[in-house]
Amino acid sequence: MDLRDSRGLAGKVISGYRILGRIGEGGMGTVYLAVDNITEGQLDAVKVLNRDWLADRERLRREAVTANKVDHPNVCKIFNYVESFDADSQQALTLIAMELVRGPTLREIQEESGGTLPPDRAALVALEVASALQAIHENEIVHRDIKPSNIIVTTDQAGAERVKIVDFGIAKKVGGGKGQDLTEPGMVAATVHYASPEQLRGRPEKRTDIYALGIVFYELLVG
Repeated sequence: MDLRDSRGLAGKVISGYRILGRIGEGGMGTVYLAVDNITEGQLDAVKVLNRDWLADRERLRREAVTANKVDHPNVCKIFNYVESFDADSQQALTLIAMELVRGPTLREIQEESGGTLPPDRAALVALEVASALQAIHENEIVHRDIKPSNIIVTTDQAGAERVKIVDFGIAKKVGGGKGQDLTEPGMVAATVHYASPEQLRGRPEKRTDIYALGIVFYELLVG
């Protein structure tokens, strides 16, 4: 695990979380390994919003609120949302504490395997993602960014392979009134390669996630 920390947060305690080092980075933020001092040493993953996105931190808050409502073994658990301040750098910090999921992303596994997986393994991944999406959709949420880099492959206590869906940064609450979609009118929030036609037209629905899963499954089978 690479814990190099270019932002200088390692060793600091932020709202009860002691930052150990960086473990990953995405378009919206950097993910750190952290110790939860409040729960006596539990290891968590803490996503810190990139400075360029501070004006858009409502999206990160929505990610926390959205994912917290879903209790499913194939969905990464969200524990807390915090807005804090780093006195050393004199900068505001927005972070989200989540379950520490150990394992590579499905994209990393594809790259190591030449792009495909054995059919039985690919089917297991697809079934577990589908089960997670059912739970998400039952909460009237559309994830809108199902792709291999948002699927982490881990193992359970019995040693069986399991997957976890992560990153609700562009999720949309459907059927819930105004203010639920965090994108601007006419803006398409998606990874285009996995986006359904209705999503590219700015009208995502639950079938959008199923479409994306279909593309992921196709890739796993044929590359």
